[in-house]
Amino acid sequence: MLRTLLILLLVLPVTGCNSTEPMVDPFDPDDVDYAAIDNPAFAEDVRPLLVARCGDCHGADDDLDATSWDGLIAGSSGSEALIAYDSENSLMIELMTKLPTEHPAYEAHQLDPSEVDFLKRWIDQGAKNADGAVPYAGTDRSRVYVCNQMAGQVSIIDIENMVVARNISFGAPMATTPHDVDVEPDGSAWYVALINANSVLKYDAATNELMATALLDPTFKPGMLALDPNSDRLYSGRSFSDLSGGQSVYTIERSTMTATEAAIPYTRPHPIAVTNDGSYLLSGSLADNIIASYDTADPELELTDQVTVDGQQKSFVHYAIAPNNNVAVLTSQLSQELYFIDISDPENLSILSVVQVGNQPWHPTYSPDGSRVYVPNRLSNSVSVVDASDPANPSVTATIEDERFAMPHGSGITADGRYLFVANRNQDFEDGPRYTPRYPFGDNANVGHLSVIDTQTLEVIKVLEVEEFASGVSVYEP
Repeated sequence: MLRTLLILLLVLPVTGCNSTEPMVDPFDPDDVDYAAIDNPAFAEDVRPLLVARCGDCHGADDDLDATSWDGLIAGSSGSEALIAYDSENSLMIELMTKLPTEHPAYEAHQLDPSEVDFLKRWIDQGAKNADGAVPYAGTDRSRVYVCNQMAGQVSIIDIENMVVARNISFGAPMATTPHDVDVEPDGSAWYVALINANSVLKYDAATNELMATALLDPTFKPGMLALDPNSDRLYSGRSFSDLSGGQSVYTIERSTMTATEAAIPYTRPHPIAVTNDGSYLLSGSLADNIIASYDTADPELELTDQVTVDGQQKSFVHYAIAPNNNVAVLTSQLSQELYFIDISDPENLSILSVVQVGNQPWHPTYSPDGSRVYVPNRLSNSVSVVDASDPANPSVTATIEDERFAMPHGSGITADGRYLFVANRNQDFEDGPRYTPRYPFGDNANVGHLSVIDTQTLEVIKVLEVEEFASGVSVYEP
């Protein structure tokens, strides 16, 4: 008994009288068989690895915090770190697997291959936190949908954090080529036009799972979409790549995805829009210098007015409708013009004015108060800011230019008018792609991107790299 007590007295000063915790060996990833973990858990498996391998450079006080789930999914000031369900296009994985050895950041991002595969499994299973939550899940968040035409994908942007939250793939890029996207007013579903699949798809916005498909005529290549928030109707015009000379558009009942082809009296109807009250459909031609209106009471559509514009071929691209529903603007690719059209009486259309913008104006957007129109100019690599307060006398008041613009295409704006989103194709110019990706991965020279513009300063405040050939844009806010 006495001997035991002496031993305890001798040991206590060595171990420390103030210690109440047993000594634990520090965590060492080399002691873990990551290949054996099929279903990674964030708290038990993922976080310890990230803290050990990444925490020195990416801790709580750094631009990217890789030591917490909230910090990881928030990304850095430059971009997201990961995209749930898509490890292939998640930046943290690309840095570990694609970065050239000569790049300055190469040594800082090297993990054992089994550890990389483990992190890929976690991301592909949803990048869930300790409670099983998936990043940016649900339909109660503001988001931007961007078509990536040459990648066969749609990217979904979380507006609050300005990161890519999801990539949804449709199959082989050249067999699908998604061009335009639209969203239900309540955010419950979204729709995408697949040019080469001759179809329009409906997706559940909560799960991003396919709900239904409207299969169109094999000769019809869908381009722009126009959703009527006051009815069950969705309309589709023809793609630029539809060279069939077809004279029809489609009416789609969204609840059933039943499609009805409606004949029209001119070729290549590309631009398409629904008046704010849903009573009329506006259309136009890439080939025939025609703009027209249709009564939407019948799914097969009734022509109510048609106007032929004199002069050179215009090649009308896309509409935007003023909040007051009295005016529509329409871009003309070949004449570099923006047309202001009186639609207060859609059965008697008239052109109010025409203003010169940039080279190949594409998808315009009205500001929510109707005072401005923003026009991405595809070949000028600029965005024209047009004063629309007097539609009979509009003027370009500013031109937004940025060295990162690369074939601006689609556009959308937040409900408060503060942030303008412009998709950039970044396809080849004479001397190659215009935009240089953030990291040279070898397969991303033509990476598309979404420019985020502060409309108060008219400056690009962030560039979000998406996938190849960013085209149609749709903004949803709850």
